[in-house]
Amino acid sequence: MANFIYYKAVNLNNIESVRIVKINEFSSIAKVYGRKVLINGNLKDTQEGNNIFIKGKFEPKIDYLKGTLGIFYADEVKEGKNDFLSSLYDLKRKTFNKFNQHLTKEKSALVMSLCFGDTSYLNEDQKNNFKQLGVIHAISVSGFHMAVIYKILERFLGIEGSIVVSLLYVIFTGTQPATVRAFLMIFILKLSKKVYKNYDNLSALSLSAILIIIIEPFYAVDIGFVLSYLSTLGIILYYNKIRRFLHKLPNTINESLSLTLSAQVFSMPYAGMTIGNLSFGFLAGNLILLPIYTALVITGNAALIVLNFEFIFSLICKLINIITITLDGADYILLKITPKVSEVSYIDCIALLCLVISFILVKRGFNKFKYMPLFVLGMILIQSYNFFPKIEYVDLKFNDGVIISYKYEKILICSKEIKNTNDLKKLKYTRLIPELKENIIINLGRNYSVKAFSLKNDKNKSINLEVSAHDSNIILTRNSEEFMDIDLKKYDIIRVPKKTYFTSNKSFNSNSELKEYRIIFDKIYTLN
Repeated sequence: MANFIYYKAVNLNNIESVRIVKINEFSSIAKVYGRKVLINGNLKDTQEGNNIFIKGKFEPKIDYLKGTLGIFYADEVKEGKNDFLSSLYDLKRKTFNKFNQHLTKEKSALVMSLCFGDTSYLNEDQKNNFKQLGVIHAISVSGFHMAVIYKILERFLGIEGSIVVSLLYVIFTGTQPATVRAFLMIFILKLSKKVYKNYDNLSALSLSAILIIIIEPFYAVDIGFVLSYLSTLGIILYYNKIRRFLHKLPNTINESLSLTLSAQVFSMPYAGMTIGNLSFGFLAGNLILLPIYTALVITGNAALIVLNFEFIFSLICKLINIITITLDGADYILLKITPKVSEVSYIDCIALLCLVISFILVKRGFNKFKYMPLFVLGMILIQSYNFFPKIEYVDLKFNDGVIISYKYEKILICSKEIKNTNDLKKLKYTRLIPELKENIIINLGRNYSVKAFSLKNDKNKSINLEVSAHDSNIILTRNSEEFMDIDLKKYDIIRVPKKTYFTSNKSFNSNSELKEYRIIFDKIYTLN
């Protein structure tokens, strides 16, 4: 019912006033009547949080993952009046500019992200470091931030005052799903004491999810929303058990370690399935960095309170500078010793989830499930083993790429040199040929071989393949017109679709495979 009301109950053909909530490179996201729509038009003079009046045409095009109802093509855009919410956005921008006067841009961006959930100022290197260290949750305001803020507020303002100020903090930081979830659970906890009722973690978690989904139904498929609830569920179910298991450790380390491990029980497999990568540096990252982040969250919010008192604000900024220098040192050491972010497949995550489930079942007395890890290991081996050669054409931004897989070997061939090979690691190759300068022959056992070459007249330098499979010779090419005179008695021709080259400066998408072929005996079959 909530989904039906959200997506169907409002006529958006005559939109006039909207609020811009996010500005992207090619289009912006706005809210109208509590619903999200994409705005396509000249918005160069608008900022996030602004109310604007627009005229144009609305095209329904529902995107359930993003929660958008369609695209509004704006012909005319006029600035609207400021209200409470737009003033909060202005305050954020003012805060960033004020930090910039006392800190470097990178440190200001870090404070804005950690304290106020605004990640727009972070550069890619900072975001990648957070991912590698397994503390990506810290850069978007989450339950961690809400717990820190409320605990401090309650000491000074009591329960009622803390609830009101916490609600304002939730609104100021953009009402992120994790923050709203944490606030609701804190509110239910404090309310239960007021009405003399027992507080139940699972019931509070479930009620908060129901309330959020009623208001914003699209959060049901939002990755951040689901990760927040899975992490909290893991903490509720396994924190005390892991803590008892690690009882010999010092209390502070035990608590931090138990919290980190229990939060990963359900969230790690889900993150792998949806995002496609996992960070195994989360233990060191959370143990060492979270205390420093806590100090930064406290000082950053204290700076917001005294924003208009220059002398006190400058003193707090000096303290923030000391904390960030400590953080930079810890980051540098941890980035050297922690493993890089690992790209994982859907099958890998299913296997990881099966291992967790089998462990739980065996602990509960279902001893037959102790053999499940062997089954999972076999599943992984079969999934990663190619019984027949496989050829995949992939987009590598302004480049052409081919992956040739056979047994456990995976060879990546690039038509032109790629300066940043870090992106290529997403493709999980075992051998790299960075540039196809001359003809290359790859032998795949006794029955198969592949010759890779490029044509002189091809400006895009796309990769052509001549496949020898048993007694057959097959050519795979994007330029079939160049092989019009070939002897068709000796060769079969398979035309690979023309490649569409990227026009943006963003890195290529490792999932953008154009065509996939499987060589079985003396034939080549198209898989997609």
